[in-house]
Amino acid sequence: MSMDIQRFFLWEKASRDTIDFKKIYADITGDLLAGLMLSEIVYWHLPNKQGDSKLLVNHEGYYWIAVRRYEWWNRIRLSPKQADRALSILVEKQYIIKDVFKFDGDPTLHVRLNFDHFIGQLEHTLNNPISNPFLPEGKSDIPQRVKTELTFGEIPVTETTTEIDENARVVTNMDVDDDTSELVRLYEETFGVVNIQHFQDFKELLRQHGMIRLKAACVVTKEKGGSTPAYTAKVLENNTSLSVVKKDEPILPRKPPIREVPKDLQPAFQPTPEDWAAAKEYIRREMEKGK
Repeated sequence: MSMDIQRFFLWEKASRDTIDFKKIYADITGDLLAGLMLSEIVYWHLPNKQGDSKLLVNHEGYYWIAVRRYEWWNRIRLSPKQADRALSILVEKQYIIKDVFKFDGDPTLHVRLNFDHFIGQLEHTLNNPISNPFLPEGKSDIPQRVKTELTFGEIPVTETTTEIDENARVVTNMDVDDDTSELVRLYEETFGVVNIQHFQDFKELLRQHGMIRLKAACVVTKEKGGSTPAYTAKVLENNTSLSVVKKDEPILPRKPPIREVPKDLQPAFQPTPEDWAAAKEYIRREMEKGK
């Protein structure tokens, strides 16, 4: 299936092929690629959603990242030579510590953050932002200054003291979370190629009914040959007492109800017990997959 502009927009929104690259890491290293590598190393030192460490390799009382030269390409698209250079900068500036230990039976480079020095330099740069050295003569650079108190083990509290560019894109969890990606897949499985306007209606159904009820209604929609989310909306409207499973709480903020479906588009049917039995079986299989 070829990708058109609409599918590209949806892919871009749902894709998780991203790197959390903070510009300040390029500032404190003085190098773009070293800052990119530092971003990757910091990511692996952050706790996961459950608060546990992502790192599993322990040597000499510390957790390390075991990474071979060629693996930096898979991680952040650096060639071995670029990775060697970036590593040397991070070691020289004392942001990381590297050593060689055996990994899978082979001597392998291991790296870890040198937290004390790294956090100290980060705090200094946060409070003394670097100005744009390429501004034309006479132009002033007023960076976004941030007041912060950083204590190891605590979450920094920041206060922005200048206005943020209204055109800047703030990436939230909703931009790349699993629910958005799952919703795109559910739409495509039910209706085929994504239509942007119809997808907004589909998203509204998720807001109103939650993912579990929406999946059940999509099973019926597909079996009955429904071609748009308006059909699915009618399925949900005609079966407000649906009890395949307990209705889950909507995962998105509530918005005004979906627009009225024209009468000539409203499906004239009432799903049979067999339809809902099929929906129940579908949900059971989905829940088993998640165990």
